[in-house]
Amino acid sequence: MAAFLRKIIGAILLGLAVLLAVENAEELKQTIRLSCDFFIEGWKFHSPPLPIFFVIILAFIVGLLYSWLTGLISVVAAKIENLLLKQKVEKLQKKLDEAEARMESGVKNEPESPKGGGDG
Repeated sequence: MAAFLRKIIGAILLGLAVLLAVENAEELKQTIRLSCDFFIEGWKFHSPPLPIFFVIILAFIVGLLYSWLTGLISVVAAKIENLLLKQKVEKLQKKLDEAEARMESGVKNEPESPKGGGDG
């Protein structure tokens, strides 16, 4: 049900984006020039004239790449943490097994104490 609802919402958002683009086609075709001045002689950047829709699509793609990269870093960090925790659990399980084996062997090798109740 949730996947179906997600698809419906995605389709509605896509339809609204297409409607917005069609309604504003002339405005999106206008061109702009991007420039950057680094305050160092010879370090100026001026882009060729770019349509506004290209700048919007470029910003969208940069945002997708950024979110994908941060998600990838989170997944890798979680996998590394999971691996370290599994190693720690295995180490602690081994210690527990050794302690249980020592207890069992200690109980078997102890001489039985007399059932009397005195020191002598």
